[in-house]
Amino acid sequence: MPSYEPAVDGQRTLESRYDLMESVSIAFLQALEVLTPTQRAVLLLRDVFDYSASEVSKALGMSDGNVRIVHHRARRAMAAYDGQRSVPTIANRERTSLALEQFLELLGKADVKGIEQMLAADVRAVTDGGGEFSASPYPIVGRTDVARFFVRLATSRGASMRIRLVDLNGFAAALFDFDAPIGRRAPRLVLAANVNTEGCITRLWVIANPRKLASVSSP
Repeated sequence: MPSYEPAVDGQRTLESRYDLMESVSIAFLQALEVLTPTQRAVLLLRDVFDYSASEVSKALGMSDGNVRIVHHRARRAMAAYDGQRSVPTIANRERTSLALEQFLELLGKADVKGIEQMLAADVRAVTDGGGEFSASPYPIVGRTDVARFFVRLATSRGASMRIRLVDLNGFAAALFDFDAPIGRRAPRLVLAANVNTEGCITRLWVIANPRKLASVSSP
């Protein structure tokens, strides 16, 4: 069974093509990374490009039966994303924007306790440096650890940090730009959040991966 990403247009892989599409959410790109390369290829061909199992088997050199098995396993692995996916309705957009603005205000004050009160009990934070910049290899879990992580991140960059809100896949996100690079720390990153109906932040993503920031314009 192949373990490569098939090319599209002779150059880009399926995954990198979707990195550049504005309709793909940060959450979806993060969810894809739990899959193997073959699972990603099958999932994208079947569910996004609408290829038949037979067409996928010819493209990837697999049997129809293997395509169906891999597709089923990929969909099962993506079930967590499907359950957490937030649709950008007016109410969801407003909740996210308000929560993010409050989060940034508290972050500027280094208010760990205040941030903790904004977070759901099972909150998770994921960082993605794309292999180029520093990032945590594991998710940060729990109110206290997540709050302390972000306060340390903000205070370590000091006054060189500039923040503005941007629209990312229908939701507000925070774009951080830094005047002076420090080691392997990213010169810019995006902070995106999921907010539940109670207004609590359930997921946070710190994206410094340049591929995933390609469509986010500079100030």
